[in-house]
Amino acid sequence: MIFETCLLLILFAGDDPKARGPTLAELQHGYAMDHFDPESHMALAKFHHDRGNRLLAYSLLETARRTRFEAKIFDAAFDTRFRGRKPFDNSKEAETALLARHQQDDKNPETLFALADIYISRDDWTNARTWLSRLIAVKPEEYANYAALAEVCRQDQDKKKAEEIVEGFFAKYPESVEAYARRIAPLMRKEPDKAKTLLEQALKKHPKHATFVFNMAVLLQDAGKLKDAEDLFVRAAELGKDDAHIQGWVGRFYLRARKNEEKSLHYYLNVYFLDPHFYDTEHAEARIRKLNFTAAAEMVEKADKDNQQLDDLLKHDNPAVVSVALDKISKSWNAKARQHVLDALGHDDPMIRMQAVEIVMKNPDEMLNEDVRGLLRGEDLQKRGLACYVAVSLWKEKGIEAVRPMLHDKSQLVRYDAVSALWRYGGEMGKQIVRDHSKSENNPWLVRMIKSLEKDAP
Repeated sequence: MIFETCLLLILFAGDDPKARGPTLAELQHGYAMDHFDPESHMALAKFHHDRGNRLLAYSLLETARRTRFEAKIFDAAFDTRFRGRKPFDNSKEAETALLARHQQDDKNPETLFALADIYISRDDWTNARTWLSRLIAVKPEEYANYAALAEVCRQDQDKKKAEEIVEGFFAKYPESVEAYARRIAPLMRKEPDKAKTLLEQALKKHPKHATFVFNMAVLLQDAGKLKDAEDLFVRAAELGKDDAHIQGWVGRFYLRARKNEEKSLHYYLNVYFLDPHFYDTEHAEARIRKLNFTAAAEMVEKADKDNQQLDDLLKHDNPAVVSVALDKISKSWNAKARQHVLDALGHDDPMIRMQAVEIVMKNPDEMLNEDVRGLLRGEDLQKRGLACYVAVSLWKEKGIEAVRPMLHDKSQLVRYDAVSALWRYGGEMGKQIVRDHSKSENNPWLVRMIKSLEKDAP
């Protein structure tokens, strides 16, 4: 793909400061050119995330997750870019390379684990047992390896051996994290006093273990000691940065018990970037959306009451603030408002871009016609695509003819917008043009999209 090639050239371009990483403009271009490559979405979202704008990153990811890619494709790309997980390779070539590496260092735990993982993926329980046993010999105090070996034994119909492996670990390491956790878990709700005693012992042995700090906070919350619970929840979240359950619970604690929506939003964002599908009585993404919109509406309302210029809020990092401000500004339509809305066509948040399109279509004039002609010819690919909607909606047949060439644009995003605009606003003439185009379209995603449009047509 064009985007992947450009990114690799940038990454391996040497020590030139200008070539140490893709610029925002390069990422935006890649997003438009290779729009149906999930990596283009991930790279743009990660750029904003790493610069502190998690809400814009969230919006980009949610658009990709909800409207572009099926879960397995989105999840694989997300795990690679945001979680640093390499795609799993259980090929014969990968196995051969790992065996060669093992010959050079037969005690390397990463190699032992990777080999075991390959055999597990193939249901080769005999080899999986062998390599997990070797891993346990190298890392005898890591419970996860025993648990994996026990599961392999269960899959191999050897339940007795599986139980022996697990019980053997707990007998040998009675003060391990897992041994304490095993004893504490059934007591948390039924016998909190006993749980507290065990937690105190566990924390003396493992003072920085996030789950033990978290469980102590839960007991304090249940006892109504909210301030003490809050202090421990915050510490648990700091210690368990990669624990979605802890981050989600702390987010809900601030939402329900402390009525602090700002802090709740912070922790739900933590959860989202660990697991976009996280659910705990409600999906994290839904809570983020509600909390963020409420905060944004309050901010814009306050600025308006204080007679502050709403224009400045259009540059706010939070896309929800931009959206609310844009809506309010557009209600008093004039040349200044018109320019603000046209500028919003270039925002990185797809929802704001479409909001801007809908606003300009409701406020047509001759100047807008000139602007749309310029955008259709312009270099900004995102704006070029969005201009398709306005052209077809306002110019009818002339708009259809103006947009028809965009079906052959090199940019996948422009082609997507052209197809959408013609189908949505072009009547039967536009639909037939899209049908004819589907015969020559070479992008599988767009071909599937056109088929789905036909299927859903009334």
